[in-house]
Amino acid sequence: MPKPQYGQAKFDRRQFPRLTFELPFTFQVANKKMPAGISSNLSVTGMMAFFPQAVRKGEILELTILLPFTEKKRVIKTRAEVVWTQTGRYTNEWSCNAGLRLFEMPPDSLQIWEAFLKEWGSQKKS
Repeated sequence: MPKPQYGQAKFDRRQFPRLTFELPFTFQVANKKMPAGISSNLSVTGMMAFFPQAVRKGEILELTILLPFTEKKRVIKTRAEVVWTQTGRYTNEWSCNAGLRLFEMPPDSLQIWEAFLKEWGSQKKS
């Protein structure tokens, strides 16, 4: 069978689809409040995040995420493990980006988080 001349489409085969949406968050490491970051590439179980200072792989963060466009101000609280990091790629205020695995999210926060991702994920497809 001949190779395609124009390339091929790539489909996201991940178990949890990603939503590209920037959300501000605050975080703590070992009970020390750190400067705010911004998240991107969200899913039910994780996200990519940009930090104003470096974080280390394996660190456990306490995140507080404020969800916009909701009836009431909705705050998500969760713990996150830094699973990968990348530094030196950005020249603006973000010195590091990292992949975070979300865990130990309280059930009420999880329900709000899943509903938010579902609502905005469906709008992305429209």
